[in-house]
Amino acid sequence: MQDTVTGFGFPLNEEALLTVNKLRAERGRAPLKSTPGVRFLEYGAKKDGWWNWEMFSEQLLDYIDAFDALFPNCQLLMKLIGLQAIPSLGRVL
Repeated sequence: MQDTVTGFGFPLNEEALLTVNKLRAERGRAPLKSTPGVRFLEYGAKKDGWWNWEMFSEQLLDYIDAFDALFPNCQLLMKLIGLQAIPSLGRVL
């Protein structure tokens, strides 16, 4: 993920991560250990599999939590390109 304020990967320092995890605790979510902006997987049939809707929706919710915690007076607008599952987005949010 990339944005015009933080750049590629939505980097978080320790202080920012603490702020994000405080909000996540209030929302009943597990704490993040690192930035939600970059995810790696071992793709293939016998490894992590392939990037799927569950992985995407988890990353998206993590990113939204981070944005909400760090920019409480801003509104997030995301442009999702080439995503087949956009009609399913409403059930996650």
